[in-house]
Amino acid sequence: MTSDEAFGLLNLPSTATSEQITKAWRQACMRHHPDREGGNQHDFLQAKEAFHTAMIFCSTQKCGSCLGTGKITISVGLTKLSIKCPKCSKINRRSR
Repeated sequence: MTSDEAFGLLNLPSTATSEQITKAWRQACMRHHPDREGGNQHDFLQAKEAFHTAMIFCSTQKCGSCLGTGKITISVGLTKLSIKCPKCSKINRRSR
C-alpha cells in the first residue's frame, strides 16, 4: 500500500499528524470491525495496514535518520545502544 492510498483510506491529507492518523484509524476500526454489524474483516485489515503505512510516512517526514523516534539504535555485539538523534534532539535512552 502506498502512502497516498493509506491517507485516502483514512480520509486524511498527507500532512496529517500522528494524532490525527491514530484518531482516523480508530474510527475506521470501529466502522469496519468484523464483530460489529456491517463490519468487514478485509476492510478492517486494510485500515490496519493504512495506519502502519501512514505512521511510517509521518515519522519519516520528521527525520530520515531516526524515522521520527528521536533515537538511533546501534548494535555492538549483544548490546544495543540507543543514542540521541542529532537532528531531532530528543531524550537519550539505553536498552539492552
